[in-house]
Amino acid sequence: SHGGSKGRVTKPGLADLRGKRVAFIDDSRPNADVVLAEYQALLETKYGIRSVVIHKIDLGLRVNEPLPRDVFEKLASEVDAGVVALGS
Repeated sequence: SHGGSKGRVTKPGLADLRGKRVAFIDDSRPNADVVLAEYQALLETKYGIRSVVIHKIDLGLRVNEPLPRDVFEKLASEVDAGVVALGS
């Protein structure tokens, strides 16, 4: 067989999260801050991430409003991954 592994996509393991910057986006729904804090603590403790918390309300945005493109692009250039909380 030739090129058997060519084009194969390997998913990085969770161990690769150590030291990575992860943005937690609080979408300002009820309990979103609680949900995010739990995930943030878990990922910091278990996987050694470096977290950044973004509060949509601080950006002048409400629930269901997308991040403005400039904010999104700035964020994307500064972090390795993002988590959006959905409160209930």
